[in-house]
Amino acid sequence: MSASTATLHDYNIAEPIRAASDDELQASIHATEHDGGAGVILVPDHGDRRLR
Repeated sequence: MSASTATLHDYNIAEPIRAASDDELQASIHATEHDGGAGVILVPDHGDRRLR
């Protein structure tokens, strides 16, 4: 499997946080079955990780 190009976003501030890990990408794909297709997942907040 190739590296993910998916990006995690903070929807509270409408900004990208960081690249998603393969596990996060798979969790998001799984979440689409339960949230109407948005694929929203929660990730731990470790301070300011937004892309610059």
